[in-house]
Amino acid sequence: MSFKKWLSLFLTSFFIIIGGVYFVNFLIDQSGFFRPKYYLETIPAGSQRRTKPSFIASNPEKFSCVIIGGSNAGFLRTKTVQELTGQSCFNSYVTSGFFGDYLCLVNFYTKTMPNLNEIILNISNNEIEFEHNTKKHDYMAMPIYLCKKIELVPLLKSLSKIPSIKTIINLLRKNPKQGASSDTEFGEQPHDELYDEEQMKKAVLEANGNFHDRIQNLCTTEKRNLPYLKQSLAELQEIKNICDSRGIKLTVMIGAVFISKKEWFESNEFYDWLREISQITEFYDFSGFNEINLNPYNFFDANHFNKNLGDKMLRIIYGAEEFQNFGEKITRANIESYLERRRTDYEKVKEEFENTGTIKLFDKSHSSYVE
Repeated sequence: MSFKKWLSLFLTSFFIIIGGVYFVNFLIDQSGFFRPKYYLETIPAGSQRRTKPSFIASNPEKFSCVIIGGSNAGFLRTKTVQELTGQSCFNSYVTSGFFGDYLCLVNFYTKTMPNLNEIILNISNNEIEFEHNTKKHDYMAMPIYLCKKIELVPLLKSLSKIPSIKTIINLLRKNPKQGASSDTEFGEQPHDELYDEEQMKKAVLEANGNFHDRIQNLCTTEKRNLPYLKQSLAELQEIKNICDSRGIKLTVMIGAVFISKKEWFESNEFYDWLREISQITEFYDFSGFNEINLNPYNFFDANHFNKNLGDKMLRIIYGAEEFQNFGEKITRANIESYLERRRTDYEKVKEEFENTGTIKLFDKSHSSYVE
């Protein structure tokens, strides 16, 4: 047999085997040995809902703390949690997350991770809008697949020892892994840069930030209906029940929100929602009308706080730092006084807009800037 025929037969057989393995693996384990489990920058938003649980299923004993939330939660640094608590932490944020996602993740992680001591749940207000997207987009659903070690793995390892395949693998390993840098090693958002003045104006104030229109909506427009408040509360209650039954600490935080992001959420309906949350669990609220939320340099864009501000919130939660009127711990006992202050602050903002046509913001020279 000539070399060309032998090579052709070998390659044909090889790809048939690989194709068969891939097909069987797809049927048995939809999280996929062939799919990258950790290239967070390159996978679609919906895929995060599978790849992160898959990674935890393959490393169930590695972490004792998990951060759960939408895209804002991705700006909470796991190394900061470890410095403050001594716990090895994994960030399991999902783009456009909602309470159905979080409940599914909590249920999976509490059953899978034997060393899990704490779950940090970051709420960003807009979770109460996203429930309806599950009915419109399949990728928003959260199928959890346990990444089992099936008998196909030894076969793949054997194939990887073939010299030609080994050479290809070694070449691939020389290329940098996208999304697997030290900053994203434990699942965080890959973005960590702080803006200069021009970038900040575009991302937080101008273009998509659309500051003036959003502020006008906040101060003059009646708020839209929020139809999923009751559903989100029911799912939060179930999350709380799961954590309590397994002796896992649940730390709930409502993260910092740039003032223009509040345009649809400051309403009696939203305040009732906060009151109901306080009946389920204590939580830290960073989303009020305070100086930090009036400083655009604390934010990655109009909808996301940056990692420095994320660090500050974590330090406040764990008692390493404090800042007046930022990060108050809300309980059943103080929820009414907190809501009254928040309503008063909101009225002051509306009065300022009515008198001046805008809202005064702070800059990097102000004490509200988080370095």
